[in-house]
Amino acid sequence: MMWIKNPTFCPFCLTIFCAVFPWLLTAQQCRDYACVIAKVERLMQQKQRDYAYILDNLDSAEGYTDSNPEEVRRWRRTVFAAIEKERQEAVKARAEAEKQRNIAEIAEDKARAVLDKIYFYDEKFGLAYDDNTGNYGFIDKDLDTKIEFNYQEALPFDDTGFARVRKGGTAFLVDTFGREFKLATNLEDLDSTVVALNLSHNELTTIPPEVFQHTQLKILNLSGNEITVLPPEIGQLTQLNYLHLGWNKLTTLPDEIGQLTQLTSLRLGSNRLTHLSPVVGKLRELRSLYLFYNKIEDLPPEIGQLRHLTTLYLYNNHLHDLPTEFWQLSHLNSLHLGGNQLDTLPANIRQLTQLNELHLGRNLLQFLPSEIGTLRELRLLDVRSNKLEALPASIGQLNNLVEFDLRSNKIAVLPPEIGQLQYLRILDLGYNNLTRVPATLGKLRHLEKLYLFDNQLTTLPDECTQLKELQTLNLYKNKLTALPKNIGRLRKLEEMDVAMNAISNLPPSMAQLDWLTDLNIWGNRLSAAQRANLTKMLPYCNIKFED
Repeated sequence: MMWIKNPTFCPFCLTIFCAVFPWLLTAQQCRDYACVIAKVERLMQQKQRDYAYILDNLDSAEGYTDSNPEEVRRWRRTVFAAIEKERQEAVKARAEAEKQRNIAEIAEDKARAVLDKIYFYDEKFGLAYDDNTGNYGFIDKDLDTKIEFNYQEALPFDDTGFARVRKGGTAFLVDTFGREFKLATNLEDLDSTVVALNLSHNELTTIPPEVFQHTQLKILNLSGNEITVLPPEIGQLTQLNYLHLGWNKLTTLPDEIGQLTQLTSLRLGSNRLTHLSPVVGKLRELRSLYLFYNKIEDLPPEIGQLRHLTTLYLYNNHLHDLPTEFWQLSHLNSLHLGGNQLDTLPANIRQLTQLNELHLGRNLLQFLPSEIGTLRELRLLDVRSNKLEALPASIGQLNNLVEFDLRSNKIAVLPPEIGQLQYLRILDLGYNNLTRVPATLGKLRHLEKLYLFDNQLTTLPDECTQLKELQTLNLYKNKLTALPKNIGRLRKLEEMDVAMNAISNLPPSMAQLDWLTDLNIWGNRLSAAQRANLTKMLPYCNIKFED
């Protein structure tokens, strides 16, 4: 039985898979393979081991020219054996802890905190290890198996949507459906059985001609090279489902790309495209299209023919407006339009009823249309760094909104309807012109983070003390002379920043903020006696009195 199904399982062993991709942490002080291995040996001799860091060093070791793959594999087995030993000890400790309910609850909270640090691709796929078989698989946050434990080696899913794995000595890419694609990472291993080819980061200036002879390819990754031209022969690869050409130097696309009618994902981010060819409209099976960090000035009307598109990244381009046909993309789930030059949104936005994420930051928007309220599936709305002066009352209809970023606008007044966003957890209103906030803000009972820094607030309504889930409150650089007298009701508050205000006294209820760990209060008008009293009220809080 796999350990993730064991009812006595303790998630502490999963600390090896942290929220940061392993390859982002490297053994930067070592310049050769032997140095990294020696470092790993030292780290394993420590009583308190950072297994994620150790495995990161082993990943780094594989990149050296004098690397010994077998030795690296032996060290990985040693690491996992040590983790398994700690897991067994944790299981015994947990069994004992379950005899006492309070202790068991604390242990569970800690275990969940560790689980939260694991990197889960798409919130569903975390790399895990089965000590019984010595194999890797993928689990979700409920510890249920998503992809079976069939692999002797594996890496987490990366931003391409695939994970590299090895089974029976053969390398594969596996997707989120568990489908396997035999993988080659060089031309020497490319044969008729290979369906996935990864030549990324190889300093290629052109695509090797032999690539186009392998018409069986379904996945082709050429990202991170110096390719300037995509030859018309690309049209021969009619079986492609996934084509990654990001981080190259492409300025145009050949018409033959329209022959890739099986494509479901096309990645062209970070190139030098100024226009998008109308032939893109022929790619009717596309689900995701990545065009960020180009120089695209306009989109062809044909883009509206991509009726299956769910993900579209267009941020950091030169778009001034969007064609009417754009709003026919009614299946879009995630739309990124930030970093362009859009000054209006049309009423046609109401057609994107399946949107879950809408990113509009760093544009020139002066208002949001009332039709924004029809996007009832929105969970994230980012309109930071625009020129908004107000919000429509219909904003209150976004019943599923979880995160709302309004930072760096010109908003002076919030509509009372903002209090209807019952599931909102993060609200960022920093760098605006607010002189007050509505009392209805206190109805946001699930709010965890509230940012109101750099505004013109003179008071904070006492209703805000009803935000019982609030953990972070940032009121930096306003004109507050006092805090609500019942601020102590915010019992879950962990961080509060009220620096650069005009506060001369603090309410006694501050002493009830038992969870407060960080308080920034410099730049106010507190006397020495008041500071001393505050230190007594919050003995376990890190209080910053000076800049």
